[in-house]
Amino acid sequence: MNIPLARILVTTSISFFVANAAPVTISGLEVDFPMELKKTFDSQERKDAPLAPSVAASVTHHGKNAEGSMEITVSRITYADAVKLSIERDSKAQLLRIARMPGVKNPVQALADAKVSGQDAKRLSFKCERMGKKVGIEALYVIRGQHFYIVQLAFVSDDAVRAEAENMLAKVKLVAE
Repeated sequence: MNIPLARILVTTSISFFVANAAPVTISGLEVDFPMELKKTFDSQERKDAPLAPSVAASVTHHGKNAEGSMEITVSRITYADAVKLSIERDSKAQLLRIARMPGVKNPVQALADAKVSGQDAKRLSFKCERMGKKVGIEALYVIRGQHFYIVQLAFVSDDAVRAEAENMLAKVKLVAE
């Protein structure tokens, strides 16, 4: 079964780092980012954006665009019990969605196996030219039960910022809800 992930927001806005925050729990993930994330979408609260009941039961997004060098997005999609999730297939679908965004030129990408709190995961490293800028995206994809988690950091491509993004993703943990 090919699962459409059309409700996932792939963000590529650019922002600045702000003062460090302590690790926080968001939708079942512990994250340690240099900025506070705000809930930007919750399908349970938005009746004007219905989900296909046979596919997704709920979608939540948290994000922060801190004005210049990085945007962080944490998403959790909860699928109906009848939907079989696959970390391999679903992470590749996200990679294709990013690579096919309007204006993407010269994409270079790598998708690697990873672990988050003992769960199989995938790590994406992506860079391209878009709208006249060199853009990088570092992302982490994790499945636990019927939840598909996406942690994505998009930034103006710079080795120091990429290293910081990789460091932030390395600290992500699954926690009990």
